[in-house]
Amino acid sequence: MAKFSKEMTGLCAQMLKFLNPHLEKSADPDFVMSPAALDELERRMKEIVGLYMKSSADVKAEFRSIADDVDGLYRLNDLIQQYRGGLIKISMKTTLSDVQKRTAGIKVMLNRKLGAAPSGNFSKILILLVLIGAAAAWFFLKEPISSLVNSFLPDKPAEVQPADPDTETETAEDADSADSADSESTEDDADEAEDADGEKEADSDEKDAEEAEDAVKPEKETDGAADAKDAESETDAEEAEEPAKKPTKKPSKVTKKPKTYPIRSWTDENGNKVKGRFLRVEPSNSEESQDVVFIDVVTKKGKTAEKGFLFGKFSKKDQTYIRKQLE
Repeated sequence: MAKFSKEMTGLCAQMLKFLNPHLEKSADPDFVMSPAALDELERRMKEIVGLYMKSSADVKAEFRSIADDVDGLYRLNDLIQQYRGGLIKISMKTTLSDVQKRTAGIKVMLNRKLGAAPSGNFSKILILLVLIGAAAAWFFLKEPISSLVNSFLPDKPAEVQPADPDTETETAEDADSADSADSESTEDDADEAEDADGEKEADSDEKDAEEAEDAVKPEKETDGAADAKDAESETDAEEAEEPAKKPTKKPSKVTKKPKTYPIRSWTDENGNKVKGRFLRVEPSNSEESQDVVFIDVVTKKGKTAEKGFLFGKFSKKDQTYIRKQLE
């Protein structure tokens, strides 16, 4: 098909080049082509028509758009032969113009066909160049493009490995035990701090009581010395009359104040907490047969109120504290 296009285009170009000077002369009404020029015109038209007629069916099917112009040249050639035989008269200007129009039409259609369907080799080369360019562009732009795409994509969540149910149970139990241990240690630290504060307060109260006792003792000793002097004077005065026995005075006993326990935080088995000072423990008459622990509870308004609680209702730490106070 490419060969046919090249040959047909060449023939049409030679025909148009041959017609140009004769068309310029055809403007003269008396213009008549010479027999040699008419022979050359017929030969060229036969070459164009013959090339198309001898081509294969595939070529005719591919270039069927020029069939009308080829048929027009065939009829014009027959018309010129009749003119040369003296059978008809023709307008030379009109005839040459028709030949030019048909030839130009064939050439235009061939050029349009060649522009719409490039050759197989050229298309292959073009495809190869496109592939090479795409590969080179991907090699140099792969990393920038991937980073740009990743910037628009959401972060992929980390895959979670399926865990063994037994391991998960043990881990949960360890976590719970750790949390409970932390909470108990925190409560123990808080209670110990409160106990330390309460003990400090108790120590300060005992010191105040001892100082008060020390302040009272000198006055009592002074009174005792004065009484002794009076007794001696009376004894000296009455020695002549009769001997008298000196009254023996027993030293007065100082009543010790009951031990004051510190204010601390108390926790029951349900985790409820109150603040108060330990007072005493008494046996219970209830069916539960548990000792009753009396605590001087500090209310929200800062006042205190004595309340009794069953020993078994306290936390293990509080039960240990109560036993320690009873030792």
